Parts: sequence; structure tokens; C-alpha cells
Amino acid sequence: MTSFTAHNICFPDGSLTIPEHPHVLADVSHCQGVKRVLSIVYGENCEGKRVVDLGCLEGGSALEFARMGLDSFGIEVRTLSFENCQEVKRRAGLRNLDFAQDDV
Repeated sequence: MTSFTAHNICFPDGSLTIPEHPHVLADVSHCQGVKRVLSIVYGENCEGKRVVDLGCLEGGSALEFARMGLDSFGIEVRTLSFENCQEVKRRAGLRNLDFAQDDV
């Protein structure tokens, strides 16, 4: 695994991508705000809705959207960040989360 620098993600097993960082992405105000807006727009059931995260860095936001039930697709151009996205996908184990390496 390459080192994470952008998103401190907590996985189901309790492990973190940036353990020394004081906050996980899910608790950061901008992430909570976007999730709140999505909940207002789509209600509690986001299943069947799709979101694309352009320039997704290490996939943290795409993961949070997938955890809400959205079909979440992240696109990232940088190889190291895309490798981290693949690690996020593997460790999260969510069928509604996917990534592609491409330039948007």
C-alpha cells in the first residue's frame, strides 16, 4: 500500500489510513455537509442513485457516498492516488464503490 496523504479513512476493522491524523474524513465538516445535503435531496434511502467523484484523490469521499447507499464512482488521474483508491475499494468491501484512472 502506498501512503495516504489526503484522506484519513476508517475501515470496518477499525484501521485508519493516516493513524496519526486527529480526524477521520467522515467527521470533517465539509464531508458531513455534503452527506447532509444528499440526505435532504434523496431522503434516507439513497439506493439506486449514482454519484461521480471527479478528481477523487484517494477515494475517501466516494467511499462515504457509497456508505450512504449511493452507487459511487471515483475518477482519479494520479497513479499513486489511484492505487490508494484500489486499496480503499478492497478494504471497504462495498459492491457499490468503484474507481477508474482517467483524466477529467
